[in-house]
Amino acid sequence: MAQRIAINSLLCVTLVSGTVFAQNSLPVDPLDNNAALSYWQAFALLPPIDESARDELASVMRGEAAVSDAMREIVMASEHSLEFLHRGVHIESCAWGLAFELGPYAYLPHLGKARELSRTALMRARIRFKAGQVQEGIDDTLAAIRLGRHVGQDGVIVLINILVGFAIELEAIETIADSLHRLNQQQRDDFEQELNRFPSRFDMKVAIQGERDVFLGWLLREIESGRSRDRIVDLAAESVKPQTIAQIKEASSEQLREWARETGVLYEAVIAAVSKPNETLATAERLEAQIEGQVASNPVTKMFLPAFGSTRLARKRYVTKKAQLSAAFALFRSGASALELEELRDPFGNGPFELHRVDEGVELVSDLKRGDTAVTLRVPGLLQ
Repeated sequence: MAQRIAINSLLCVTLVSGTVFAQNSLPVDPLDNNAALSYWQAFALLPPIDESARDELASVMRGEAAVSDAMREIVMASEHSLEFLHRGVHIESCAWGLAFELGPYAYLPHLGKARELSRTALMRARIRFKAGQVQEGIDDTLAAIRLGRHVGQDGVIVLINILVGFAIELEAIETIADSLHRLNQQQRDDFEQELNRFPSRFDMKVAIQGERDVFLGWLLREIESGRSRDRIVDLAAESVKPQTIAQIKEASSEQLREWARETGVLYEAVIAAVSKPNETLATAERLEAQIEGQVASNPVTKMFLPAFGSTRLARKRYVTKKAQLSAAFALFRSGASALELEELRDPFGNGPFELHRVDEGVELVSDLKRGDTAVTLRVPGLLQ
């Protein structure tokens, strides 16, 4: 309120001085800029919430809890924050300004805030869908998706950015799938077109290249600088066992460089593997065995190389959920026969998604599993 009063006072002074500006005549178009600047303002305007509220937000996103009155209050208190979210999603470029020259010590404060903001938008989308405000719910869902894709976009891309982007978009997919039956056919068609209008840039190959350059680049700079090894040792203390820390303390600079070189070679093998959209299980298992063998003798590999198995599964799950959403759109448009189309088949199966009828609709079930559970998308209101 005080800020708005100050702005109004400034306008009065301007008018009294005899200089009158035309409406909307700003010297710089605020939309011809950087989406991250709007997102940072959205983050700053989020209302403070405690850990239990964050847990409840996550539970609603997983479909484990209904929207409570407390969640509705959070959404109402987030109106100004969500205004800046919707402002940011209309800006094409997004550079977060992160200090990647700090290597593993770089801070990534936008990631947690982006999860919280996207969940707030998706919470409001669910409220709006159930209240019959379908287009408004669509807009909030698309905004969350665009934020998720912007999270994975920067001058330098690393794996955690993309994994958070995956997580945001997966929750948006569940949100829209839950209300597809509330959309009319034109709205469903428009939603699909909007998804294609701002394509996903989640490139695992680029992200792992970024990890290699950021982390190994930092390590080599630390070695070449001749400074104390405290920063390397402190980093190791967060992720490895005491005997590994001792290895690093006792190693010569030449040994550290050799460990970095060996790790770089293994990075190249991982990059080659993730470049294949449907790598075979045998190839993945060979690579994981190679990584495990090197980790035993190379503390640099243990510290820096990403968990290839979980990374690979996260990408496959994301690809599968996107394909399931496309199949759900096709079910509404053309019925179950559409699932036979080649472009709508299970990307990690041998044919179409399985279609299971449930009480309130259907489930699209993939051959891909997360643990012992098949990756599934539930679509209420669609009876076959």
